[in-house]
Amino acid sequence: MTMLGTNYYEIGRRYEKVSETYNRSYILGVDIKQKDTPFVVAIGGHHSDIGVIKISCKELVSDKWNDHIIKSGCEAFVLNLKTAIEQGETFPQKFILNLIAKNP
Repeated sequence: MTMLGTNYYEIGRRYEKVSETYNRSYILGVDIKQKDTPFVVAIGGHHSDIGVIKISCKELVSDKWNDHIIKSGCEAFVLNLKTAIEQGETFPQKFILNLIAKNP
C-alpha cells in the first residue's frame, strides 16, 4: 500500500484508456483514523483534473460505488469489508489493519 497524501493508504488504483494520450485513474484509499468518512474515491478528469470525495463504510459497501470499485480493482477488498461488517467488526476492521501492517 502506498500513501495518498499524509492520511490515506491506497487500496487500489487502475486506469481506463480515454484517448490515445490519456488514461483516467480510479483510486480507492482509506484513512484508518477517520471513523465517519474513512474512504476516499478519486477519479481522474481530463489530464490534470481529478475529482475526490470522502465516503463512509456504509456508502462504500452500498451499490452506489460498484462501478468505481471494479474500475479501481478493489472488489476483493470491498467483499472482505462487507463480511467484516456483517460479523460485527467496527472500523478499522482487523483485515484493513493487517493490510496496512504488511504493506506500509
